[in-house]
Amino acid sequence: MNFHAADPDTSFDNINMSNKHNSDPAIDKLKSLFWKKAGGLQRTLGSIANFDTWEEFGKLLQREADIDYNDAVSRLQRGEASRLHGEYDRLMGYLNYAIGHVAGDNEMQAKANDRLQKAMKEIDKSSDK
Repeated sequence: MNFHAADPDTSFDNINMSNKHNSDPAIDKLKSLFWKKAGGLQRTLGSIANFDTWEEFGKLLQREADIDYNDAVSRLQRGEASRLHGEYDRLMGYLNYAIGHVAGDNEMQAKANDRLQKAMKEIDKSSDK
């Protein structure tokens, strides 16, 4: 990412926080949270140092991060596949299966198997993007 925060002519489009066409919505959600915090920090530093361009760019960064965050959440709610989400579910499925096995809980093992199957489908679907 090459930009100068103090440059008021820097186009936010050139920063490209996420590639929305082939990106993972869960990762985009995390990235947008990072950029929102970075914008807040820049805004605060600009305010303290009395650098209006830094403060304005920090505000812009926060606004754009909010837009990207809402977009990522919307994509997840629509059911767009996320490898990150699939990997989390796969890990939790394995963990729940192991706990069910140790506890002798067949129902827990069955639910864990279902979660594993759904996770693998989501991982496969996200790989096809």
